[in-house]
Formats: sequence, structure tokens, C-alpha cells
Amino acid sequence: MNCGRIEELLKTDYIDNELDEKTRLLIKEHLSACRKCAGLEAQLREKIIAPFKAVEKYHPPEYLWQNIKDGIAPGVEKFPLTEGISIADRILIILRALKPAYLVPVLAAVVVIAVLLSSPLKNNGGLDSYIAEQSEFIIDNNGDAINANGLGTSIEEYFLS
Repeated sequence: MNCGRIEELLKTDYIDNELDEKTRLLIKEHLSACRKCAGLEAQLREKIIAPFKAVEKYHPPEYLWQNIKDGIAPGVEKFPLTEGISIADRILIILRALKPAYLVPVLAAVVVIAVLLSSPLKNNGGLDSYIAEQSEFIIDNNGDAINANGLGTSIEEYFLS
């Protein structure tokens, strides 16, 4: 590795102990041979790591964590599981709990599903009239289609006679 890449790794992952063992060994070899990079490592340890060695860990008060939680998920409440809530109210509770980024796709999916489920019901009358029309046609033409042998089509006449 060249000095530029070593310096970059020293300033980021090496000093934080985030490198894999192979890369860490390569950097240690380079540091033993290169005075410039070894000096940079010593400076980084002195100015970045050393000041934090003696610092005690701070434990923030519980209310701070509660404020953070409230800020991350505003308006999200536990869903009440009571029997007295109507379906419309339950839907409103769920919609209020969704974040705006999820609300639009969920509403779009609900609309698409509603349209798909209701469209066969609307077209059912057209299907009924088509079947009735075809049935009348078959009944009206039944006498003309069957010849004296009782065969209805030319294919039946060819194969069955």
C-alpha cells in the first residue's frame, strides 16, 4: 500500500479498530518501515484517542430517552383492542399510526384492491346477457344444425359416420 492509502486508513478505520486482521497487519508493517506514517499514527493517537481515555461514561437521564423516542415516532400509539370501536375508527387509528411515507402506498393499494374486487360485480350483468344470448342462438339453430343422422357438425359426420 502507498502512503496516501495508509494515511486515509489511519484517520478512519485503523484508529477505530474497525479493520480486518489482514489489512491491520499490512498497515503495521508499513508503519514499521515508514517514519512519516508512524508519526501520523502517533499524532492521531495523542490528539484523538488519548483525551477520551480518562473520560467517564455518561448515562443520560431516563426522560431524555423518552423524549428521543417520542421525537422519532410521534403520534404512534398502541392500538386499543376494545370491542366498542367501529371498523371506521380502527381504520383511522391505523392510518394515523402510519408515517406519511407509508400512507400514500397503503391508500393506493386499498383503492386498487377495492376497484378490482368491485369490477367483476359490475360486469356480471353483461356476462349474464351474453350467456342468455348465446343460449337463445343455440336453441333457435338447434333444428338446423342436426342432420338426419343425429350428428351436429361436419367433423362429427366425418369421424363418426
